[in-house]
Amino acid sequence: MTAEAIEVTTDGELTVDDEGDEEMEFDAKNPDARESCGHFFLLWASTITTAVANFGVQYNYDSIGPAEVWLHPLYGKDSNYDLLLKVIIFIGTAIGMISFGAAGDLFGRNRGLLVCQYIQIAGALLQGIVPWGSKASTYCLLIAVRTFIGVGAGGVYPLSAAKAAEDSAAVDPVHKSVSVAWAFLWRNFGAIAPWSWALVFYYTCGEYADMEPWSAPPASRVGSQFAWRFILMFGAVAPAVVGVFMHLQPKEVAVKEQKRLSRWTTSRVSRAEAAGHRKASATASAGLWEAVKSEPLVWRKLLGTGGGWFFFDWSFYGNHLLQGKILGLILPGDTAADAWENISLDIVGIFVVLFAIQLFPWAGVRWLQFWGFFSGGVCCLLIGLLWPALIDNTSGILLVIYYIQYGSYWIPNTTTYVMSALVYKPSIRGTLNGLSAAAGKVGAIIGVTAFTKMFEVCDDKTGDDHQQCINDAVQRVMFTSFAAACGGMFCTIYGVGLEPTGAKNKK
Repeated sequence: MTAEAIEVTTDGELTVDDEGDEEMEFDAKNPDARESCGHFFLLWASTITTAVANFGVQYNYDSIGPAEVWLHPLYGKDSNYDLLLKVIIFIGTAIGMISFGAAGDLFGRNRGLLVCQYIQIAGALLQGIVPWGSKASTYCLLIAVRTFIGVGAGGVYPLSAAKAAEDSAAVDPVHKSVSVAWAFLWRNFGAIAPWSWALVFYYTCGEYADMEPWSAPPASRVGSQFAWRFILMFGAVAPAVVGVFMHLQPKEVAVKEQKRLSRWTTSRVSRAEAAGHRKASATASAGLWEAVKSEPLVWRKLLGTGGGWFFFDWSFYGNHLLQGKILGLILPGDTAADAWENISLDIVGIFVVLFAIQLFPWAGVRWLQFWGFFSGGVCCLLIGLLWPALIDNTSGILLVIYYIQYGSYWIPNTTTYVMSALVYKPSIRGTLNGLSAAAGKVGAIIGVTAFTKMFEVCDDKTGDDHQQCINDAVQRVMFTSFAAACGGMFCTIYGVGLEPTGAKNKK
């Protein structure tokens, strides 16, 4: 039988896609029914595609941190350039999320996702080849290329989430959320990989990374140049793998997607004409906007998905890109120690995501998001309150809380990604997922900028004044992160609601 697309609404019920989307074939009386599809390879190809795409996005986000281990000794450290290198990719990402999210609804997930991979491949290779010359030219060229990468990385968010949900062998929202979360799990491995390369190069050709600018002997500068360029260029590997698997997908995938797009286009043109557009302007894009406006409680849902993402990314990326600084305060060490500390934190994220996936059927995505914000907020509050008393003598307690805080982050990190793939019907899923994700990256830009500036005011201070300023900065970061967690809880409760107690989205 032909399935009607079922999606989650704010009251915990299921709604039907009014554009006749055939997302699955299933027995409506059995919500755990599986798609009777003989294309086992299709499911695995889709799983690998979306998982590796997520790996590639996170790698390209995080690779700049390990690369700076060699960039700073070679070209000098400049706080303005460093901030731009971290923030600029999020600006490109927001552009990619909005544009490719809508493009996915208009032209198909697979086409859009493939273009995103090409952009990331080109950008990752260029950021290792193009930047040369003086300090200013190297950093400016690198900033420009990372903006380009951000556009491709941003498009992956709405397209991979929608593809993971729609290619899933499951039809009920719980199993769809699990499929999307399994793809998102690979973000953790994408965060581990750059620091793993940093260790390899640190122990081989980059041992002078801890020295002041240009204090290393000339022979080692060649190795240091190779180290940071290789780390950045390796970001092209995952997108290339995704491209290969997408080309290997059976032809039926393209045929099915084309039929779906044809149905959606016809429906959208009719919707645009009904809304008063003249025939010449009654295009599919105009109809898409009319479909978005007709979505029940659309602005409230956007507050839940986009607002929750905004507050999460504000706190997460603000802390994540300062992770090495805070870990260095708790456990001072050299570059190798920093790398191991970052890797160990990301391993914690793997276990937390695996644990969260097991809780989806029992708690529901929205409850998990609420408790993820709650636990992360409590940890931020504790670190902020205890930091002055514990940093000098009992920093081990702070380290444990910090690991718990980072682990807690990965619960809403997963659910904000999954939520938009469930809340919105398939025909407008890419557009609204892209808008929600872009709101998150606006939060990331604010968080990274604000938190970085909180530490920069300490650069001119010395001695005890400097240490006191750093302690105050950590407290401000943590208290702000606590406030962001409260904002995320509010957006979740009001915007998308919470599942009934013990909900498994039964019908």
